[in-house]
Amino acid sequence: MLNTMNFLKGQGDLKNWLVEETEFDARNLGKYEAIFAQGNGYIGMRNALEERYVEEVRNTFITGTFNKAGDEEVTELPNIPDVTAVDIYVDGYRLNLQSGKVKEYSRVMNLKNGETARKVVWECPSKTQVTAVFKRFVSLKNEHVAAECLELSCDGSAQLVIETGIHGDVTNHGAMHFENLRRRIYDGVTMQFLAETTESRVLAAVHSACRMSREEKPLPVMGRRNMDLRWSMTAGAGETIRMEKISCFHSSRDLAYEKEEHSGMSERLKADGMECLRIEFDKGYDRLLDESEAAWEEFWKDHEVTIRGNDGFDQLALRFAQYHLNIMVKKDDNRVGIGAKALTGEGYKGHSFWDTEMFILPYFTLTEPKTARTLLEYRYRNLYGARKKAAENGWEGAMYPWECAWIDDGEVTPLYLGTDVVTGKVQKCLTGLIEHHISADVAYAVWQYYQVSGDQDYMDRYGYEIILDTALFWASRLEWNEKKACYEILDVIGPDEYKEHVDNNTYTNYMADHNMELAERIMEALPKENKEVSDRLDQKFHFDQLKQRLKEKREKLYLPVPGENGIVPQTDQYMSLEPIDLAPYKSSVKVLGIHQDYNMEQMGKLMVSKQADTVMLDFVLPDLFSLETKRKNFIFYEDKTLHDSSLSRCVHAVLANDYGMKDMAYQMYQAACSIDLGPDMKSSEEGVHSASIGGIWLSCIMGFGGVRIRNGSLELNPKLPKAWDELRFPLVWKGRKLTVTVEKKGVTIANSGSSPVSLMVFGRKRRVEPEASVYVEKKIYEAVIFDLDGVICHTDHYHYLAWKEVADELGIYFDEVINNRLRGVSRKESFDIILERYDKVMKEEDKEMYLTKKNEGYKKLLEGMTTSDLSSETKNTLIELRKRGIKLAIGSSSKNAGLILKQLGLEHFFDAVSDGNTITHSKPHPEVFQKAASMLSCEAESCLVVEDAEAGLKAAKSGGMDCAAVGDAVKSILADYKLSAFSQLLEIVG
Repeated sequence: MLNTMNFLKGQGDLKNWLVEETEFDARNLGKYEAIFAQGNGYIGMRNALEERYVEEVRNTFITGTFNKAGDEEVTELPNIPDVTAVDIYVDGYRLNLQSGKVKEYSRVMNLKNGETARKVVWECPSKTQVTAVFKRFVSLKNEHVAAECLELSCDGSAQLVIETGIHGDVTNHGAMHFENLRRRIYDGVTMQFLAETTESRVLAAVHSACRMSREEKPLPVMGRRNMDLRWSMTAGAGETIRMEKISCFHSSRDLAYEKEEHSGMSERLKADGMECLRIEFDKGYDRLLDESEAAWEEFWKDHEVTIRGNDGFDQLALRFAQYHLNIMVKKDDNRVGIGAKALTGEGYKGHSFWDTEMFILPYFTLTEPKTARTLLEYRYRNLYGARKKAAENGWEGAMYPWECAWIDDGEVTPLYLGTDVVTGKVQKCLTGLIEHHISADVAYAVWQYYQVSGDQDYMDRYGYEIILDTALFWASRLEWNEKKACYEILDVIGPDEYKEHVDNNTYTNYMADHNMELAERIMEALPKENKEVSDRLDQKFHFDQLKQRLKEKREKLYLPVPGENGIVPQTDQYMSLEPIDLAPYKSSVKVLGIHQDYNMEQMGKLMVSKQADTVMLDFVLPDLFSLETKRKNFIFYEDKTLHDSSLSRCVHAVLANDYGMKDMAYQMYQAACSIDLGPDMKSSEEGVHSASIGGIWLSCIMGFGGVRIRNGSLELNPKLPKAWDELRFPLVWKGRKLTVTVEKKGVTIANSGSSPVSLMVFGRKRRVEPEASVYVEKKIYEAVIFDLDGVICHTDHYHYLAWKEVADELGIYFDEVINNRLRGVSRKESFDIILERYDKVMKEEDKEMYLTKKNEGYKKLLEGMTTSDLSSETKNTLIELRKRGIKLAIGSSSKNAGLILKQLGLEHFFDAVSDGNTITHSKPHPEVFQKAASMLSCEAESCLVVEDAEAGLKAAKSGGMDCAAVGDAVKSILADYKLSAFSQLLEIVG
């Protein structure tokens, strides 16, 4: 199957704005129907071709009109009667590109204004050549309106029949959702279609009118569930026949009718639909397009992200993502969420998942806070269903449904899904039963929105209650393990849905803990901040009892930590699973290939992951583990991840960039863009991947743009890929509009708000005044690598005492002057220096004995060290460097570095430790510092070494690193900086 996509169609002002389908292939219909879908958040319309094909899936959706097709079904978004089909007959032959000859074909999606245009030159079996141009859009100006236009000409005189109407014979994969059809044609050109859903009793009204350039009157045609207008005419050679069709859509679930009674609604819908059509029809296609185009222009002016780089696909894909993000949500309606396929297909039945909170909401939170609030109000209105689900399962609080639809529906996950490839039986769908992390995900999203927006009104009305209710759920959900004396979370599915019935999923446990911690913080602060809100919530949740309960549960909750290999186990079971060669699946263009070979039970026993899980945790809660641990886990789990979920690659792109794996980050970004825009022509048949589309923005802005929200503060630490020279994007921070421009050498932040903004850029605090901008040069150093002895602490005296004891035993003179020569060199080389004064030849085995004796004596002295041996100046400087986002490492030749750090209370403080146990060459060889830089994923030139010995300075310089000297090393000409105080590092790093 050929990839018929062209991304280079746009030129000039339309460069990187157009996606073209270059060739007709019926096997590709589903892909283009989805990615070329049009809408405005209220209407969603797949871009099915005007002429009909067996392979098509022709969908129109109105948000919120959910219905159950039968008792054994779950609710889904029903397919609304269609207005897009047009049958064209030329000399009796129906325009059908699977017959006759296609001389020319091009269909173009214009992301700038939302219009699609298709040109077809077709030779019918009678040899008449027809040129047809089809245009279509859904209005961004008036959410009820869609318009299409046809221009038809023939190279000779021809008999034409054009037939179009409103078709109610639509289904969702065969399920019929509408009954009580009422159809009528007014004044020969205006069609009215009213229908009612079978179970939810939602009324849908479709009105449509046509304008033909020829004055022939159409013949009305009524079918069983359809109605059409049919024009018959003779067209002269070269004559252009133009038809415009304007349609208006309404439903009884429109916001305008929210408080109205159902009785009499049909008359209201008909009247409003007719009035809407009267106004909009008079404007005509071109004027309506101008209005919609103006609305799109306003959108792009406020939201456009621009990339200046080598590959135009990167820019186009980002615009593709923003286009679809803008049409997937009704921004003023808190009764509806975002479907996993948005409004572009029947996949996942229009249901909302955790996708919204974790992959899509960050876009709206940081660019459209009003829309973000609407989506989070939807989650508040879901609380009824969440409490109901918790109670049905024997728990307290709010347990959010895995799949949500209408606000009153509760859990709508299907009980069965797909076929077991081994048994041939229908597979049970367990996500709705045991994938529980969504409750913590919603709480996380609420808190993130609050940090970014500062929307206290939302928190007082809705947000605090969501966090408290979900925390109560977790408190009741935890299970006590008497043997381990801890609470656990058993029998769940984490983000990795290839692992069912697992215990202590790391992501779930930590997110539950985070949820409960937020609740504790709220109950502690709220009585002091807003007594009225506090008293209201206290009556519901009983703060004193809940605080004590959460405290007890959190203190004893099992939270997985890195094992001896440095890996945080994804679940209790994961590390003992059977390894499998994933190369055949990873190299395949298609996803889910493993399902052809294994069923879910078998996959549960294999060391394979569907998507980011523990890695996802490192993205959402980045401060849990050291950089070294996170990087090690990233490499370990990515190797075992098939990325069979569209939610996976964007997270990997962000973290790969964080960890210095720039090439992988860029590859992951492009792979995320290719989920819908890539060469797999079957990837999007059931609709675009909403979460992946949000993930494109996520990987660009939070990955390459380096945007983070940490403890209520905005941080920027961007790292552009090699292919990009500039990235510019808008943000809204606590109501102020910012424009961030990232270049290779620095960042400019412009504040168009009315009050100043403080933020961290490259680890440095900056303040941007209203209507002003600030340029921050990229810091010289990303990391500081410290020698240990004589820099972080002073153990050289312990070395001296231990060596002196050995020297005295051997009768060798040894003093502190000689001891100074031992700084920065290995234990064996130090002993060789001491033995220079020994007049005998010592056997190697005796040398080893004395080396061991020296080390045992030294370690015994070290055991007397405490945290008080770390000076307050050193400690405070290290903490401040950490706050500024500087990576920190130890580079020491000592094999006792781990013991020293433990005694000082710094065992887990540094991001990396390179010591005598991991190197083969001692200073002045650069290996110890090179290894540390590699562990930090930093280039040598971005590392600053702090040393107290000449050998260490030489090692740093040999490794291509700048160095700051302390102690006697300040006399060396090798030192780039000479420190009289440890805290001077803060001035150097900036």
